[in-house]
Amino acid sequence: HPDHRVRSRLSRLGLHCPLNGRYWVPLSLADGQSLLADDLVYGNYEGCVRTYNAFAGLNADMFSALVSFTFNLGCGNFQISALLEYLNAGNTLAASLELRKWINAGGQPLLGLARRRESERQLFCASGGCPTSCRARDPNLGAFIVAVYDEWVNLPVFERVVGDDVFGNPYWFLVGPGYVSAAYMEVTEGHGGWCSTTLASNATSNQV
Repeated sequence: HPDHRVRSRLSRLGLHCPLNGRYWVPLSLADGQSLLADDLVYGNYEGCVRTYNAFAGLNADMFSALVSFTFNLGCGNFQISALLEYLNAGNTLAASLELRKWINAGGQPLLGLARRRESERQLFCASGGCPTSCRARDPNLGAFIVAVYDEWVNLPVFERVVGDDVFGNPYWFLVGPGYVSAAYMEVTEGHGGWCSTTLASNATSNQV
């Protein structure tokens, strides 16, 4: 976001030097956007994604999410990440879930980074970038804390993880922007492997 980037640069450089030798503070919105565009070009973040991505199906939303990730973490981290490995293997769902692992600074998870990674994941998946054969619906709308959905709507499920038990069920489904207890969900498509609310299956989302 331009405003966030501008505040970050101001905190380091102060008020008496032009940013990138061109932009004087206080910055207009247009100059802030130009400064961000300059950083993306000069830092070669877009070029980094283009260079190391080998997945032919990369769409504009996926590309933008990866550029945001690389802008924040650096090209070196993108190059060595499991995210890139999954992406180049064509497993875009697993690649999107890798974004959630890059939330630490100084060995500690940061809420701001977690929010950024989740925004990037949602952008990456926005245009069908995370195909999943698992879908479910929730007959109990009160169970949704993360978002509001119409009654009985079918939702794509991107992952199942183990969490706190709800009515004896330890599994949680990733739908939309967050997780919902599988105890509240009815699987409508998939029904096999990890796409299940049964307690016997130990498959992971990477096996979709």
